[in-house]
Amino acid sequence: MIMEKMAEKVLVDINVPREVSERLEDAGFDMIYLTEKFPQDTDDEEIFEWMETKKIPILTRDKRFPENGGNLKITLESQSPVKLTRKAFSKLIDLQIYPKPLTNS
Repeated sequence: MIMEKMAEKVLVDINVPREVSERLEDAGFDMIYLTEKFPQDTDDEEIFEWMETKKIPILTRDKRFPENGGNLKITLESQSPVKLTRKAFSKLIDLQIYPKPLTNS
């Protein structure tokens, strides 16, 4: 089975601690916090349509959003931000979404 190439960006639901998003950004992933892209009252369906169009997955703790998220949904169970970050990192790599190369600064 060939998996369709996803975008290099990852959407982060508001129910995922911002610390998780920041840690993944520090590791080189291109994260978009949901409220940076959509108003807080945006319909789940509208968000999911945008995700499908752009092929951008979402990190979420909401098992019901989106209902049929397929490979675009990365569900994280309630845990500490450090454990959530590790789990998110692993799932992103499984989906072949890689961080940007780290450079010496």
